[in-house]
Amino acid sequence: MVFPGHDVGEIDTPPALFVVYRHALRLGTVKTLVLGDRGAYQESATSAAAFGPPPVPAEQIVAVARDRLTGAGWTVYDPQVAERISCADKMCATRLAITDTTLVARRGDTILNASISSQTAADAAYLAVELHRAPPPLVVPAGVLGTLLGAVAGWWVFGWTSRRSAQRGAAVSILLGVAVVLWWLPVLLAVPSLLHHHLGEPHPAWHPFWEWLGQPAASLLFLVGSVCALLGLGLAAGTGRDRRADDHRG
Repeated sequence: MVFPGHDVGEIDTPPALFVVYRHALRLGTVKTLVLGDRGAYQESATSAAAFGPPPVPAEQIVAVARDRLTGAGWTVYDPQVAERISCADKMCATRLAITDTTLVARRGDTILNASISSQTAADAAYLAVELHRAPPPLVVPAGVLGTLLGAVAGWWVFGWTSRRSAQRGAAVSILLGVAVVLWWLPVLLAVPSLLHHHLGEPHPAWHPFWEWLGQPAASLLFLVGSVCALLGLGLAAGTGRDRRADDHRG
């Protein structure tokens, strides 16, 4: 046992591989994704927590957990320590310095994330543990291949659209331009933030690909861009038919 002497209570088992606020994706949660609720859609994890004041100092909890994980063959990363100030009462007359320590470890395809706090409130968790699966090794080459195929397909579609609407394609160009901006703007905002996050903390597995695309936080922009792209393709196809009809009458 990694955390001996700590009552973690019930173990929360996720209902699906990917969840929205710990619930399986369903029609009722689509609104949450479309309206850009950041971080709502994520990989699930089996979790448990212990509440109340820690029975021993948080540093001791971390030290024991590291020793037990290392002895069991886990790869343990350097703990990340953050300090914050909390209030001891509702009026915040007394301020308390609280230390939060994040411990990350991996063995095989299993990743453990543990958060240990020095807080002393009876209704707050001083220990939270999550276990989840790392992505399969084929995810990276599949993602690279999919990106290359998508780039080739996008180049071909935009080239086809440009040829079909060369003479009367102002509206088509505007629609496709808006689509490109709405698709790429979230990427330009998300990639620097995620890179900084990955470089600042240990990550046995990288964040899922959709987060690098700014999703689901920018899902509404993606959907609007998709509608613009489909309208542009429809106008381009119609322009091509009109041109063939004019050539036939001539």
